[in-house]
Amino acid sequence: MSTSSYLLCALGNGKIVVLDLELNTIVEINGHSRSISGMDVDEASGVFCTVGEDSTLNVWTLPGEDDEVKLVVSDMVDDRLLTGCRFLVDGHDECKIVCSAYDHDQIIVWNRVAT
Repeated sequence: MSTSSYLLCALGNGKIVVLDLELNTIVEINGHSRSISGMDVDEASGVFCTVGEDSTLNVWTLPGEDDEVKLVVSDMVDDRLLTGCRFLVDGHDECKIVCSAYDHDQIIVWNRVAT
């Protein structure tokens, strides 16, 4: 996944690696306890989200001037293997994060106020 300034890599070991556009590592994070299976970026809000086989949705800040990435929200969905996530922005003040699960036929939705 890429932004105008970064390349975000979600790895099978649960790590997230943020690279600059010259492929230099900016930061490496132990983001999930199992494989990451989905990622999306809301560059306008300065955040990205990840989901993994550990049944967890995490929302992170994009690197700032100090190249730091911070965990903003973490939420677990019991008994679900999360396989994908997506920000849905309505153009106003509300944003939703939707997730799919391998073993479920419903979409999981989180509401949040856009930052």
